[in-house]
Amino acid sequence: MMIRSKGKGKISLVKLTVKCLIVVSLLATFTGLSFGAERPAQFPERIILNLTADPAHSMAVTWRTNDINTKTVARILPANAAVKLVPAEPNIVGVSEVINPKNDSVAIRCHSVVFKNLQPNTFYNYQVGDGNVWSEWSQFKTASDKSEPFSFLFFGDPQNQLVEYVSRVFRQAYRAVPTAAFGIITGDLVTDPRNDDEWRDFYYAAGWIPREMPFVMVPGNHEYYDGADYRTVTPLWRPQFTLPENGLRQLAETSYFVDYQGLRLVCLNGNIYMEEQAVWLDSLLSTTSADWIVLAFHQPLYNTGTTDRDNEKARKLYEPIFAKYQVDLVLQGHDHVYGRSYPIVNGKIAEKGVKGTVYVVSVSGPKSYAMNSKFTDKFVKMGTGQQLYQVIKVCPKELDYRCYTTAGELYDSFTLEK
Repeated sequence: MMIRSKGKGKISLVKLTVKCLIVVSLLATFTGLSFGAERPAQFPERIILNLTADPAHSMAVTWRTNDINTKTVARILPANAAVKLVPAEPNIVGVSEVINPKNDSVAIRCHSVVFKNLQPNTFYNYQVGDGNVWSEWSQFKTASDKSEPFSFLFFGDPQNQLVEYVSRVFRQAYRAVPTAAFGIITGDLVTDPRNDDEWRDFYYAAGWIPREMPFVMVPGNHEYYDGADYRTVTPLWRPQFTLPENGLRQLAETSYFVDYQGLRLVCLNGNIYMEEQAVWLDSLLSTTSADWIVLAFHQPLYNTGTTDRDNEKARKLYEPIFAKYQVDLVLQGHDHVYGRSYPIVNGKIAEKGVKGTVYVVSVSGPKSYAMNSKFTDKFVKMGTGQQLYQVIKVCPKELDYRCYTTAGELYDSFTLEK
């Protein structure tokens, strides 16, 4: 068989094939890939960074491998422009556990490492693996140990059609603010928390972004399921995230706080132990001198979607505490309808000159509900049928909030001032 090259006569298909193979081989050499080879079972997958309780001096990373006998190690060094990255320190040994994510005979190993004794406000390169098979080099930046301006991203319920629709929300948010310090998701990351295929889709939608931008998250009702005689968070939650454990012991990695450059971010579990968390929250807020207090949990205090929801119990528990410590902003999901409230103090719109708490409900996934008219008098803006992401810029004297559609169009905005 022969093919004709315009103006050059005839070229052998065999010669052309050989040339193509040489080019592909060279590309494989420069990218570190082996032509025709599949990734080994020891290869790290679903890598995600999580903030720690001390984000200026540490960072957590979690991943999984299909080989349950794989070791858990990572290596790190301050970012530099060298072609070959050679850490001066030895590999860091982490912890791991074997789980059966699909409740069948297929087991995987989940790994985690916490990088400690880091320098504030510093870029680092890192890899994870088993000492022989490594991930690519990725990069993150530690927080400053001072009150300095930064931005973070907020996403409500991804949950549905993660690959097809939610992926564009994550990408558009990152495209808008690639320097965002972290992202927060207020629950319902998936629909069925026991279905590992849905978690696979979540990680696909997020892509490589969580390898360089740390995330924190709280569980929604869809991260819980009915057990024999109790409600418990999915057994896939803690193995695949490494979140702070500075909250209630019985709510490890589902209720916690992070202090980040003048912001105290408190993440609550809206599903269980509400009274206990209220006591803990009161104590926690009494000790902070942060410029801003932002809370995040799943179920809204003032519902925006469906007429049969009313979180009266949580309002009675939390609103007096919010008023007592002048909580600035509360981020929520669950209702699949957008809403941004007036500043509220103990159930009433704050009078002029009186500081109140602003409540936001948002959704990043494609599922939408009809709007709930019960609390429309409390909201400046409500809307449904949109996938949204939020960019929140924190400065010592100003907190700027902007909500965008997947097309990057401004949907809502406001600014809080000290």
